[in-house]
Amino acid sequence: MKRYAGEEEKFRQRHKGKGRRRFCSSILAFGLTALMTATAVLEPFFTDFGGQGARAAEVQSEISITSYIMQGNTEKNMQITICTAEELRMFAQYVNEGNVTAGKTFSLKNDITLSTLTYQYDSQQQRTGIYRQGERIAAVDRNGTCYRNMTDDQQTEAEECLDAAEIWQPIGDEEYPFQGCFLMNGHAVSGMTAVASEPIKGLFGVIDNGGIVRDGQVKDSLVTGGTAAGAIAGINNGAVTECRSENTIVMSNGCVGGVIGTNTSLISQVTAENVIVEGKSSTMITEREDMERVNGAGGIAGFHLSGTIKDCTLKGTSCIVNGGGGIFGYMAGGSVEACSNYSRLDSLGANMGGIGGFIFCGTILSCTNYGDIHYIYQYDEHVNLGGIVAGSFSGSYRDITINGCMNQGDVLQQEREGSKEGITMDSVGGIIGRMGGGVLGNCGNEGKVGIITDKDDSEGAKIGGACGILQVGGIAAGCDGPSMLRNCYNTGDILGDIAYTGGIAGRKNFLELKACYTTGNIFQKLGTGQITGFVDSGDMIDCYYLGESNLTVYSKASDLAFEVSNCSAVSAENVENHLADWLNQCIASYETDYFQKICPLRKWCQGEKKHPVFSTEYVTQPTASPTPEASEKPSADGSLGEESGKTAVSETPSAAGTPVPEAKTEKGASDDQTKNADNKASENNINKQKHFDLLKKTSLSLLESNRIAKVKKLAISTVKDGGIRITWKASAKNTCYGIYRQDGRKGNYKKLTVVTGKTSWLDKKTRKGKKYRYQIFACRQENNTMLRSGVTESKWIETAHYSAPKVTYQTEYTEGKRYLKLTLRQYHGDHIDIVLRKNGKEQIIKLHSISRYHGVFRLSYTRTGNFMYCKVRTWENHSGKKRFSEYTNMKKIKL
Repeated sequence: MKRYAGEEEKFRQRHKGKGRRRFCSSILAFGLTALMTATAVLEPFFTDFGGQGARAAEVQSEISITSYIMQGNTEKNMQITICTAEELRMFAQYVNEGNVTAGKTFSLKNDITLSTLTYQYDSQQQRTGIYRQGERIAAVDRNGTCYRNMTDDQQTEAEECLDAAEIWQPIGDEEYPFQGCFLMNGHAVSGMTAVASEPIKGLFGVIDNGGIVRDGQVKDSLVTGGTAAGAIAGINNGAVTECRSENTIVMSNGCVGGVIGTNTSLISQVTAENVIVEGKSSTMITEREDMERVNGAGGIAGFHLSGTIKDCTLKGTSCIVNGGGGIFGYMAGGSVEACSNYSRLDSLGANMGGIGGFIFCGTILSCTNYGDIHYIYQYDEHVNLGGIVAGSFSGSYRDITINGCMNQGDVLQQEREGSKEGITMDSVGGIIGRMGGGVLGNCGNEGKVGIITDKDDSEGAKIGGACGILQVGGIAAGCDGPSMLRNCYNTGDILGDIAYTGGIAGRKNFLELKACYTTGNIFQKLGTGQITGFVDSGDMIDCYYLGESNLTVYSKASDLAFEVSNCSAVSAENVENHLADWLNQCIASYETDYFQKICPLRKWCQGEKKHPVFSTEYVTQPTASPTPEASEKPSADGSLGEESGKTAVSETPSAAGTPVPEAKTEKGASDDQTKNADNKASENNINKQKHFDLLKKTSLSLLESNRIAKVKKLAISTVKDGGIRITWKASAKNTCYGIYRQDGRKGNYKKLTVVTGKTSWLDKKTRKGKKYRYQIFACRQENNTMLRSGVTESKWIETAHYSAPKVTYQTEYTEGKRYLKLTLRQYHGDHIDIVLRKNGKEQIIKLHSISRYHGVFRLSYTRTGNFMYCKVRTWENHSGKKRFSEYTNMKKIKL
């Protein structure tokens, strides 16, 4: 845990991205020169991880959240403490009202119970019952819809069944995300019932870029509904470390995870135990344009768009109801590293992977699955099962890397009586089910893999009356498209009287399979290949199998050209003496291979069963015990699960009618001093309330007065991460500003907000590709009357259709020439505009067909020591109209 200390600033600087990440490669022209050599993008998105050690060392004093809010304190260099459920709710309201949390540290001092409600999940109805003192008072589904009971459709409002204090309002939302540091200090929040109408649910709604949540747990809680749901947070754009979700039910029709709903940044050293995660049925998405509708369900995170999930664990009797993955549901970028699953995952008719559901882009590194993956066939749709991931899909093998992973659980599909007839394509693999792109290397399967059926039909594969393509492989069931298998092994038995069964791959298509071996037995009546079942195309080179059966290298093949070389059987007595030598020889021959950079070929060593296994220095060790800990950390008074050490805070009504916590009297202070302090606080509250009430009424119907000057220098501009920034010149003191917006040329002006003490405001509630115009006026209170100036109107502005691309810049020196290298990490569109500025002059380079350059562009230069400024946007043609992304921030680069 201490290894992350002092890395916070690195984290904040390096992990600023949101949204989807794409790996590509490409080339460019700058100046007037185009280079024609391709360059692969191989490095992970980021490598450093943040912690809170540095910040904690800076904290000088403590203050309660109650005192902090009432005093209007803005000091950052202090720790703001939260001790009770009431204070935690106060903190949530404080954040959701838009108060600044960036640079501030909030510290949980006790275990907190938000309610005494209990919950019971019903897998048949896929609803969760809510109980008060043992009596069921309501039931909810994953849409967040509340019912009177578990079975009928009589809907009700959660507020009618639950007390207001029992419904949790998440901390932070998309408009006002949490940006500070929340230290839970090993404490737990329990009894959280997040069933209200918010679209993003969890203890936190949105953790923003730079926000940190550390060292705590959510347990015995229910989170349901919305577009993103997780026990700790619905959306994480910051860092969640050393946290835990236990005995928690999380349900959503959107992105749903046992800990985080949607992740774009860092999740580290997080555990989910005995969690129930219910999302939509996990299906294969094959087009990038469909990614917008991807949801996903995972034991840790539902949808992993970018960033890193590292050292995370799923264990206990956890359940991913409608398919997904033990760690993540869908993955569209970033990396998942050193994660483990210990839970048995039973799929109820959908795709399932021990670590992940589907991966479309990114890296899975050194992950291990110990839990069994089990599915009873019922023919709802095509099903993919994998010890590590259910499937992958990409248009390029460069997009996806699965490296150094191991499966020890059984991956089995079982026939059920009465299952439906039809046509199916099911894939069951020890590491991956359907592999539709990417490179898979240095992976091993040691569990049983197969489809259990009594069907024996030589004319086609059948299970449960359905026929079609049924694929089973010790490593990959089906290899389609740009897929490569390198340096993998299988020692598990392969089961199933079906077609397309192989010790390494069930069905092989397109690219190559190299340096793999299998020693597992294959139990099948129909023809089977020891290495692959069916070969459409692609080469198989330097692969070996234990030759104690009469099976062949492959069973069937298409008429397409492919090569099989140096693939042969090895007898048991020769394994120890010869197989390792042969494999080491072929590995040595690939040391200069291009894919050495993606999946480094590693050395083999002799195992106890006389067959080569990976050297222990390369095998990922378990990151957590397979069994739950014997005891949990006790609270301050030595008890378990009870709140202790709480400070009681009483409330007395203020003159304005709003509750004001009583001030804590310091030792030695006189009664008169205390009364004066109380009277002053009450007077300030009355003034604040009056001003607030007047501001709420501020509108264009206020009395216009020429004594209030019009707003000058009104300017509007789009911002990188979405929204429109409005700025103006400050008027006289004690002035507020009313802001209105017109949506489209036929729309009417509508009130947005009233701000004070500022000369800029960010409109976050804009839509992509829409036109807006703004009006602003100044307003001021005079003799208990609010007056306003005349209206100042802006020009029209159109928002971008897509977020700014993610770009990295670096200089390199190659073959005597200097280049500025731009690499697109995330983007949307087919074309790119690069704006260069030097000595006050700008040059725009417009390039078409990003795919032609694979997303990497080199700009040549000759003189060093100068500075250049660069920004980038991407775009596409849609029905004859251009759709642009936002520009990136202007980057200053030293040449």
